[in-house]
Amino acid sequence: MNTRIFDDIPGVGEIYLYRNSDRKDYKGRIYYEKNYWIDNLAFKLLNRNEPLLYKEFESIVGGIDAQALVDIPFIKIDGRYIAFAAEKFHIAAILVAFYESFIKGEDLDLLDTLMPYDIISYLRPAITADDGDKIIKAIEKSQNNHYIRFLFLLLRRCGVEGNDDWKNWLKKYIEELSCEINSYSEFTVQRDARVTLTTIKGKESLFPFVERIMNEPKLVEYETRHFIESLGTPERAGDVIYWKIVEAGYRQNIAPINVFSLHQFPSKHIKKLLADISENHEHEKMREIASEALKRML
Repeated sequence: MNTRIFDDIPGVGEIYLYRNSDRKDYKGRIYYEKNYWIDNLAFKLLNRNEPLLYKEFESIVGGIDAQALVDIPFIKIDGRYIAFAAEKFHIAAILVAFYESFIKGEDLDLLDTLMPYDIISYLRPAITADDGDKIIKAIEKSQNNHYIRFLFLLLRRCGVEGNDDWKNWLKKYIEELSCEINSYSEFTVQRDARVTLTTIKGKESLFPFVERIMNEPKLVEYETRHFIESLGTPERAGDVIYWKIVEAGYRQNIAPINVFSLHQFPSKHIKKLLADISENHEHEKMREIASEALKRML
């Protein structure tokens, strides 16, 4: 991982200053005690996406020195609630906790929800082609589906950076996945493992899974939920998927799953796009998927 790029993410320096770290380049610099409760706060707020009572948080972490909180500039105590003073500090705290789990080869147990795309976008530039082996080891070791799905999005970046040495491993991984999908978190792993494969194999590898989604209502529900949780609102989800499809040069390998998903976020411009794809796309299968998506919008 490119640590220089990582350390330039807004807020990371401040989080390290007050949280402290096990990173070698921070050893010997004693600023504060190891305030690892910052990790708990970051993921508690991410996982529940609502205000957190200070008393509740204090009971989770076993008590905090109130004066120490006052002395930390990016922590905000607002009446009965505790939070980060700005979003950049919340994002930085999440990424710092991930970084240290990743470099130490530990599972990220604190993550209990889908990692939003906006947070991943801060991290992606720091991922290098050489990170592939470490990401694979983290996937194999993890027991947390939400973390595994997050790691697949990072492995995809390795492919973009020119490293496809993991393609045979990923094919085998997908072959060994259960035929049954019994939960939302299992679905996200199955989905993003296959979407990652398109980075090196093209969109044809995604068609069978898209057909399965089309034929199983529960998977359609999971796919819709995945986009909303990743992007915040249905309106934004629809706009982002639309842009991914029409933007020149964007990763069209994942278009099959995005084109079908558009029907869950109806608008005039989305309807027009689906009609155009159903009539004019060069690939027959893409025309079929768009036709089915359009039919479900009517």
